[in-house]
Amino acid sequence: MKKVVLLSLVCVLFCACAAVPQAPALAGTDFTAELAFTLDGIEYAADYTRDAGSETLAFSAPESLCGMTAVRGTDGAVTVTIGDLTYVAEAADGMFAFTRLFSMPRDALRYVSETDGVRCFSGSDGADNCTLYTDTDGLLLRLCGTVGGREYDIQVLDFDERSDPQ
Repeated sequence: MKKVVLLSLVCVLFCACAAVPQAPALAGTDFTAELAFTLDGIEYAADYTRDAGSETLAFSAPESLCGMTAVRGTDGAVTVTIGDLTYVAEAADGMFAFTRLFSMPRDALRYVSETDGVRCFSGSDGADNCTLYTDTDGLLLRLCGTVGGREYDIQVLDFDERSDPQ
């Protein structure tokens, strides 16, 4: 009987000490992501790349933005190119506001639940809040949240983390 009680106690302690899943560490990570989202009733599709502190958005939808590329350099300046036209704004963060969701500090996101192989993490950093969904391997699937008072719901169709920083 002692062995059964001892074994049961060990099992309970082992389960209590099981590791809680952690959100992926995206802040400061270089990656490329294929995104789809709706904002103010307009559906967008874009490839988003973060590389060495600069960010690039290459739009494929809506049709009016198809082919437009916006690059925010490390100095904050944004260069927008569509066809032969180029415009540079010294500090135009609006187009890149949603990217704050990709920079939520890992320690600000807490594990909430897992359903059907999808893990949910949620948290906030200042006035911005984020709910992040991953598969059980930690692959990013979806980001929802509020940044600067605007609500975003971003589907991550493809995500490739850079493994060879330059």
